[in-house]
Amino acid sequence: MKQSLVFRSLVKYLFFLCLVFAPVTHAFAGDFYAILVGDTLDDKIGESVITDIDNVQKLVNSVTKHTEMRQHLIVLTGKNAISSQLKQQLEALNIQPDDTVFFYYSGHGYRTYNKSDNFPYLYLGQEGRGVDVQQINDIISAKNPRFFLSMVDCCNNYMTWAPAVNNLQKQAFPTTAAMTEAYSKLFAQSSGTLFISSATPGEYSYCNVTGGFYTLSFTKALKSELNYGDQATWENLLNAAMTNMSDYTSKQHFVFKANLN
Repeated sequence: MKQSLVFRSLVKYLFFLCLVFAPVTHAFAGDFYAILVGDTLDDKIGESVITDIDNVQKLVNSVTKHTEMRQHLIVLTGKNAISSQLKQQLEALNIQPDDTVFFYYSGHGYRTYNKSDNFPYLYLGQEGRGVDVQQINDIISAKNPRFFLSMVDCCNNYMTWAPAVNNLQKQAFPTTAAMTEAYSKLFAQSSGTLFISSATPGEYSYCNVTGGFYTLSFTKALKSELNYGDQATWENLLNAAMTNMSDYTSKQHFVFKANLN
């Protein structure tokens, strides 16, 4: 009697284990997309990043093994850990409503004082530029996966000096007509004087390998203003340039003197 009870208990236990660890039927699980990005060539933390990417890749393999979800693995490390590669991979994702997406980053990170959300910029050391985690999250979320997990293992400390941030979104370039109207409004129809200095008295003017921070801020503002056609104004352009400057540094403020008609 005792043996029979033990045997029946063992059968029930094994049956329970089978239910718990039974693989999920692929037809109902969708596919599993994993995008792993790591600055493995960094002089200070490169070895740690290599270990992170290896461990997370093992985790991905374990997940897809036990769920039988079809795996799509994208690993951007070494010289491939750059924004153009990441942008290309994000744009190419063909996510279906039942798919799972996992984004992971290991490397350096930072934030600026004007950043409003809680997530950092990723510092891609191979190009010396940043990428906004929130933008990555927005791009993938817009593809409407069933489940999306985003995880970044990096610093989120404030920096008074910060590298330029690359835009991963598809650019909506102004039409030829809008550009022509805006250029005409700003340069052909304007009269008077406009004097600009990239720094106020007593300040340094900063730059990195991508260019001077004010020049970058101004050209970005001009490009944006071209979308407004004949509604473009120097006032809006200069205000946008001022906002753009805060993305690079809080230690530099440009000054201008305008006498426009």
